[in-house]
Amino acid sequence: MALTPVTVADRNNTSTSMGAFQDAAGVNIPLTSVDSSVPHYRASASFVPVTASALTLFQIQGSATKTVRIKRITICGSAATAPALMVAYVQRTSAAGTGGTAVTPTVAKNDSAAAAATAVVTHYTTAAQSVGAAVGGPLATFQVPLPITAVPTIGLPQPYVVFPENGTPIGQALVLRGTGDFICVVNSAPASFANAPVLQYTIEWSEDAS
Repeated sequence: MALTPVTVADRNNTSTSMGAFQDAAGVNIPLTSVDSSVPHYRASASFVPVTASALTLFQIQGSATKTVRIKRITICGSAATAPALMVAYVQRTSAAGTGGTAVTPTVAKNDSAAAAATAVVTHYTTAAQSVGAAVGGPLATFQVPLPITAVPTIGLPQPYVVFPENGTPIGQALVLRGTGDFICVVNSAPASFANAPVLQYTIEWSEDAS
């Protein structure tokens, strides 16, 4: 079936378009789909974090031109010498911290026809990145086991969905409005985050003009 726009009148009697499927006879059917025409993006990376102090592991910064809606954050990893346990939390801040060596992964588009992303994702290596000014309390707190890389004694590394927690249905996206709005993943227990870990993360988000 083809996806054909249908022209309708809104409450002000102004014409506008709505998406609809159309069958072989040309009959329009209301469009119901788990997909979306709103552009979605992903940033993903594997990196060696700094483990000496509580710090920002990675973050996403809002956009100057779009409203950013974070739909999913996943994280996993492994340790080199002994199993470890990462204790971390998700925090909104009004500014980026300082001190770390910033690395910005290349953003991927879920739809190749989408415009370039305007939100910026960053992770930090080499030096500790402090946590920016918190806005409210933690949005999520979690633990991620880090098995030994060569001998996974506590199970193979699996991506943990830290937002929405355990992969539960999303109630509302984490919304960023403006470049002074950040969502950060913060290591809160450095002592339990030793043994030369390597982390992998993915952030998925959409951008719209709301």
